[in-house]
Amino acid sequence: MRIKLIVTQPFGQNCYVVSDDENRAVIIDPGASEEKISLYLMQNALKPQAILLTHGHFDHVGAVNLLSKEYNLPVYANIYEKGILSNPSKIYVFGGGGEAVKVDNWFENGDVLEFGDLTFKALHTPGHTVGSSCFLLKDNLFSGDTLFRESIGRCDLEGGSFETILSSIKNKIYTLDDNTNVYPGHGDMTDVGFEKIYNPYVRGE
Repeated sequence: MRIKLIVTQPFGQNCYVVSDDENRAVIIDPGASEEKISLYLMQNALKPQAILLTHGHFDHVGAVNLLSKEYNLPVYANIYEKGILSNPSKIYVFGGGGEAVKVDNWFENGDVLEFGDLTFKALHTPGHTVGSSCFLLKDNLFSGDTLFRESIGRCDLEGGSFETILSSIKNKIYTLDDNTNVYPGHGDMTDVGFEKIYNPYVRGE
């Protein structure tokens, strides 16, 4: 299994391309830079299977429609994120405009999403948005804008809640093994054990 980080611009958002030994790939949060993502897929002879979204803000979904059309890919998102992803004014929360995101499959907390040898468990972790989610793949967690290295996602936008995001982290993420790698939506990777000790917003028990 390979996990490739592609930082998309201009907002420095982390897109991840995860692939198995048969070159089947899943794209997580393609926020922009669709040509950069496509180039990586082509150069590595990858066969994309799906797009997974942690939430619906523009910096995480900007290239979704282009990539899903180019590769005929199904798009997956949490059912509670439908209100954002179907409304461009809520996707492009700071203005600028754009399209709604076409989602083919809505998942709920605990759903298992399988693509070849890649099996993700969807964890509903509201607080940044109402439908924010993380994806657990073996000992790797793709945390979107819920948990960052020594920080958490902002809670001042529509659907955000400081108390809710802390609960999501404590009750969903901090219950995972301390050695679980955390791949956030922005910034450097971390792990659950490190965040329990050093995250100033939410400490572990």
